[in-house]
Amino acid sequence: MPSLDAPRHGGDLKRARQAYPDIKHWVDLSAGLNPDSWPVPAIPVSCFQDLPDDYDALLQAARGYYRQLDLWPVNGSQQGIELLSALFLRQISETQSIDIGPEAKRCSYTKTVAVPEEGYREHAWCWQKSGFEVLCYHASNALELIACAEACDILVVINPNNPTGQHFSRETLLACHRILAGKQGWLVVDEAFIDAYSSAEQERLSVACDACDSIIVLRSIGKFFGLAGIRSGFVLAGATLIEELKINTGPWPVSGVTSWLTTRMLNDVAWQSRAREQLADKSRRLAIHLEHAFPQNLELGQTPLFVSLVLLADASEYHGSVRWVQQKLAQQGIWVRTFEPYGRLRFGLPGDEHELNRLISSLKSMAPPRSVY
Repeated sequence: MPSLDAPRHGGDLKRARQAYPDIKHWVDLSAGLNPDSWPVPAIPVSCFQDLPDDYDALLQAARGYYRQLDLWPVNGSQQGIELLSALFLRQISETQSIDIGPEAKRCSYTKTVAVPEEGYREHAWCWQKSGFEVLCYHASNALELIACAEACDILVVINPNNPTGQHFSRETLLACHRILAGKQGWLVVDEAFIDAYSSAEQERLSVACDACDSIIVLRSIGKFFGLAGIRSGFVLAGATLIEELKINTGPWPVSGVTSWLTTRMLNDVAWQSRAREQLADKSRRLAIHLEHAFPQNLELGQTPLFVSLVLLADASEYHGSVRWVQQKLAQQGIWVRTFEPYGRLRFGLPGDEHELNRLISSLKSMAPPRSVY
């Protein structure tokens, strides 16, 4: 694939405020975060004063939550993504004669990494800047994903995908892993958005309990718990790989405040259960309103944390239609995320009934190039 530029992140609400300075109260639906975040209690002063301990309480909570013994906290799952290439190089250096010293800034051999064509762009960016050959794939079903595993050395699956909402079953992912393991490859599964699903759905989709030195699972705290600013996440893998990860992150990958908060969030089973029910209801209602507003949508993607859609139009019209809808909503103080190369709009969940009603009203008042509501 051609060389990439560093990805831009978020819905860029700052740009919307600059374009529409008269709007004082925005409904920001550009992020796929829980709008009803976990309630932050008073934090002990010692969390700010002392260096983090050995993370004993945090690791115990995480092992229970993920049902996986071998894991390590990271500064958001983003840090895990950035470290994967170094970990892979270290792992294969044990069986191949490869220079991994400071002067070896790029791979001196070819390994192919397959990433979703549409998805979180940091995956492709981080592997490519480390010198790996990156291929983009589009897999619409299990057989196509398994074929991707046969064509690469490292397969990255975002499960569920952001922004498409597509997901694959645990059985399909394990079938891919069997192919990859046979050639000393990796399966990397980004499960940043999976926590919001019901326990039954997580059982069907997640490979967290299968993590090993060739199945690496990335988990995020910020999405489901709605606290992206504390930068908390985990890498789940095998014991050997986790030891290598510890070397790369240093002794304190997350702050004492983040450790204290994350421990309590992971142990708060009652809040988690309520939140999953509430998010499922909000996502369902949002999807219904968007289907009414855009009856001609080509594709509707849904997770408990966001709903996305591709407008039905000729390929030449995708970009204009998506940008047009974003701008029309922005004029009424509603900000949504666009993925223009794919003609996709992503709507995060409104925080309350007032925000939902503002969105509904804005959708009804639009006069789009095709019929709406």
